[in-house]
Amino acid sequence: MFAFLRLLVARQTLRLKDEDVANASFYNTGSDFMPYYRAQILPQVVEFERSRIEALKDFRTRVLMAIPLGIGLVCFGIWLAFFKLPSMFEETDPTFPLIAMALALAGISAWCASPIQAFKTSVKQKIYPRIFGFFQGNWVHSEKSPVSARDFDESSLIPSYDTEHKGDYVRGDYKGVPLQIHESKLTRTEGSGKNRRTVTVFQGVLVCLGSNKKFKGRTLIKRDYGFMNWAANGFQSMERIRLEDPLFEKQFEVFGDDQVESRYLLTTSFMDRLLKLVTLFDAKGLQASFYDHKLLIMIPTGKNYFEASSIFKPATFIPEINTVLEEMHAFFNIIDTLKLNEKTGL
Repeated sequence: MFAFLRLLVARQTLRLKDEDVANASFYNTGSDFMPYYRAQILPQVVEFERSRIEALKDFRTRVLMAIPLGIGLVCFGIWLAFFKLPSMFEETDPTFPLIAMALALAGISAWCASPIQAFKTSVKQKIYPRIFGFFQGNWVHSEKSPVSARDFDESSLIPSYDTEHKGDYVRGDYKGVPLQIHESKLTRTEGSGKNRRTVTVFQGVLVCLGSNKKFKGRTLIKRDYGFMNWAANGFQSMERIRLEDPLFEKQFEVFGDDQVESRYLLTTSFMDRLLKLVTLFDAKGLQASFYDHKLLIMIPTGKNYFEASSIFKPATFIPEINTVLEEMHAFFNIIDTLKLNEKTGL
């Protein structure tokens, strides 16, 4: 809010300084990111910093135009709903003019924010592909995912839903192991008539790791998974897997078709990696499933991934880069821990 008021009143915002880049620190992935940053991303920084300042100027101009217009709309809407219409008709419903006023205000807000949104879209299209280019393995980032949550139905984790709103998609491989990140929001319509409502049953990212070894059965890692939910989801044939890690047992319940295989997979190192993912993504509802040749990790979160950081800060892209480096490193560690690149049997 302070940055917004500073821009609006004083026409000031933070500007890019040489030390912002010179003092850059990147998440340690085992490789030095700085040479790649200087070669592939830094040339874009000056251009995007210029675009950022222009977007803020346009945004400020629009806000200053919108303020008196918005005040006028509110005054007119209230006058029309509570004074003018009642004087013309004995019985009036103020709902319609108030809804019309709200829609008009929403349109004005969207118009004001459009320069900022255009800047963020440009960052997503031009910068994120360069960030993922650091990783070897033909990494691709796209704004609209080509896959569907239904592609992962065999995992037995995908909840029943009616509509899917797709987000960003990332695909590549690490040590020959394919990895997909699919951003998704799943909704379901419940009730009827006046009680009809749309419920979000999942919002977050689906991370699918391939494996060069085939799993004999399914191993499901669920959170707060009571018996009634287990029965309702058709897992009656699966056994409850008891583990010796009290911290992991406190957060998850595990079910599997094969006790031996499930215990082989759920090593102390893997459980530790999964608990760290919960902390990293702040995703207490995280779930996972080993099935066929895949490991699917469902990470619920309200965060919108692969977005530009605050437009009120210099466009160094260092926060975006560190977020990607840390999260991808966590997924790579899981591949290394489970040795998914090896073709040996379990």
